[in-house]
Amino acid sequence: MKLPDFSKHPAIQKLHKDMGIISGDPITVFDKEQPLPVLQKIVGGWIEHVPLPDGRCMWVNEEGLMKGLPYNPQASEMAGRQIVGPVAITPPEEDFEDEDDGESHLRGMEAFAAGGMDAYNEAMGYGVASEGDE
Repeated sequence: MKLPDFSKHPAIQKLHKDMGIISGDPITVFDKEQPLPVLQKIVGGWIEHVPLPDGRCMWVNEEGLMKGLPYNPQASEMAGRQIVGPVAITPPEEDFEDEDDGESHLRGMEAFAAGGMDAYNEAMGYGVASEGDE
């Protein structure tokens, strides 16, 4: 049984517009910065940054090869190297608002030293990735 395509539904289109999504799977392109949990959800685990020649940022699953994710030919062509699994693309990093004065980085590093990566993610407002998120 084929599932209906809900991508044209007005509610889905509004959600995509609000989130800055321009296109979808296997390459999701955003026109604005996205929080870590959104990027992790798209790629299916921990993220790795792959800079693109045009300056945009491609985000891939850090463990994609080890997990045996399928080859992504479109993303591979864009990146000029082998890419597997779904990817997210965001604007160039210099386009992101720089609201950090160094204090949040220090707060994150102190949390990491005290409690590891989950403590760091929580201190930075990223949320905590559970085993089920990977």
